[in-house]
Amino acid sequence: MARLNVLRVAALSSLLLMGRAMAETKAAPASPTYRSYNEIVQGEIAPHAEQLLALLAKQGHDLAMQGVPVFDGRDTFLPGKIAVALADFLVSLPRDDPRFSEYLLVSRKVAALTVDDANDTWGVYYYILALDMLRQAGLLTDAVDGLTLAKLRVTLDWRAFVDSDDYHLIDHANNYYCVAFGIARLRARMGWESGAAAGKLFDIIDTPETTGSPMKLTAKAGTTATACCWPVKSRITSSNPAPARPQRR
Repeated sequence: MARLNVLRVAALSSLLLMGRAMAETKAAPASPTYRSYNEIVQGEIAPHAEQLLALLAKQGHDLAMQGVPVFDGRDTFLPGKIAVALADFLVSLPRDDPRFSEYLLVSRKVAALTVDDANDTWGVYYYILALDMLRQAGLLTDAVDGLTLAKLRVTLDWRAFVDSDDYHLIDHANNYYCVAFGIARLRARMGWESGAAAGKLFDIIDTPETTGSPMKLTAKAGTTATACCWPVKSRITSSNPAPARPQRR
């Protein structure tokens, strides 16, 4: 439950903001009352997400909020955010819920709709995380058609921003080593590659400089930055039960 709640807040926040844009109410705000974290997720985020996902399936790339196109190309993480939002909702839905079969079809439609949209770094991480959630739930082949999944296997790759020969970052700040590691590890969990690349990226992150101090590595384009890497206790392999979750920038 904790993992699902974190995913909801991390990836559904932009969907929630779009949902609020649809609710035109002038009622005065109520006095603040305490609500648990889960109550906020279940009572506020999830219903908005479901509504938006249904609209997306119906309107596709024509979806707009208050006259502003959603798919205007500015958010290059959007396909991944949509994928993890839909996977989270689908995995949480009881199998005997009458909406379950409907949302399996929605998932297939939305995946095919967004597979060719611009999607990079964090968006790639979100998307492959969504696929791994579906895989673990036994829903992957029902929720994503074979052609779309074959395309995703090619495009959801850390090599888009890390040189696979020398493992230098390509025009990205150093915290993106963490994102690349998360993607590589999830690719291994999906059976798309061995864990070798994840191990090499782990070694870069787990340098002496990262133990209690900022990581200082040089990106290929000459960029240096303080990394937002999470504490690492032991080597991560494809057999570990939980996917890596880098800190969002």
